[in-house]
Amino acid sequence: MEEFIDVLKHMASTGQPPQEGCSKLGVGYDNALEMLKKEYIEDQFFKGKSAEKFVVGPYGAGKTHFLRQFSEIAGASGCATAEVQLSKAIDITKLLLVYKEIVSCLKVPGQERFGMKPLLRSCIDAVMKKSPNPESSHLLIASWIAGLADTDFAEERYKRVLLLTLQALIDSHDEIIDAGIRWLQGEVDNKSICKILNQETAISKTEQDLFGHKATFCLCQFVKYSGFSGTLIAYDEAEEAVDVGKKKKGQILSMLRTESDAKKHVTNKNASTFFLYAFTPPIIQDMNNYPALQQRIAEPDPKYKFFDGNVHSPLIDLQQPYQEKNASLIFLQKIGERLVTLFYEAYGGTIEKSREDLLRDCYEWADEIDIQDQSIEKRRDMVKLTCSRLIQIYNKGRGVEMGSSIAQDTTMEDEV
Repeated sequence: MEEFIDVLKHMASTGQPPQEGCSKLGVGYDNALEMLKKEYIEDQFFKGKSAEKFVVGPYGAGKTHFLRQFSEIAGASGCATAEVQLSKAIDITKLLLVYKEIVSCLKVPGQERFGMKPLLRSCIDAVMKKSPNPESSHLLIASWIAGLADTDFAEERYKRVLLLTLQALIDSHDEIIDAGIRWLQGEVDNKSICKILNQETAISKTEQDLFGHKATFCLCQFVKYSGFSGTLIAYDEAEEAVDVGKKKKGQILSMLRTESDAKKHVTNKNASTFFLYAFTPPIIQDMNNYPALQQRIAEPDPKYKFFDGNVHSPLIDLQQPYQEKNASLIFLQKIGERLVTLFYEAYGGTIEKSREDLLRDCYEWADEIDIQDQSIEKRRDMVKLTCSRLIQIYNKGRGVEMGSSIAQDTTMEDEV
């Protein structure tokens, strides 16, 4: 995690959580996250099963933070993770493009880099490390690849290229490595690449959606086969302001419908994949207009939902806990407490106020926010306000007054 003051500056300006370190910052959903971990990562993933959930809440409700915090939990539990921004300027109705996005941001435990090549390298290295000596490592690798060849994949073409690329990495065959990595990253319609890969047929446009969906499951099957717990794929539309536009919302619904159709043709045995979608309420409401999508979000028991303890509920409605009396203020206070605690741990020796005084201050800040509007969206306002005021306290402790750096820069310019 980067220096805490930089995290505060980022959150003060955007209200968005950092890319890393959300587990330290998160408050209010610890029980829910633990429930997901036990049921899916520790139980369902162990059995080779897959599942999906929809995290629902309005802009500012903390959907992105929830996704990233659970991604960190999954990564620490031995899972590969990928966060896909549906708000990017890509046509997400094309499942091959979605697959490309998944690959580009895929990360496995122990690797700092993202993508297909680090994944393959990590898997090979992990197998070789199990060998007691260099002489037997080649036999172990050969046995591992032979086992992969005998595995029933969702798409045979994917398996053939995967095997070819892995062997090329072991043999240091650069041309095949480059072609194989590019094909596995989604360049499956490139005839030049296909020619290098033993005359693999290019994937036509008419079959790219189905192939993209199959390729996603093949990727997750390989992750599982390679000894990881499973794969978490988190779809987020957090970059959109207030709510997704009509066009983007239509694209998301189209993607979900195409996914539903593609799943009829795909076996996900031993894929151990958890799909986690973060959507605003309007998207969920529109899903009810399509029978296939409505079934994906239908509550098994409308009187016993996720935050009531029903881990099998498809919807994780972040507004549900706010229905309790005084819940809004309690959540805001917890956010302030967590930020103040981390701030004091990092910089307590350089500021004048005691931790207790600072906590009393943050409770007043929570009152400021809560009195305006008792809603879940105010979580983001509390984050921004608290971070901004902690930055002021940090600067004061270092003898930096507001505007002093600007004034200093101006003086220097005048002198020059």
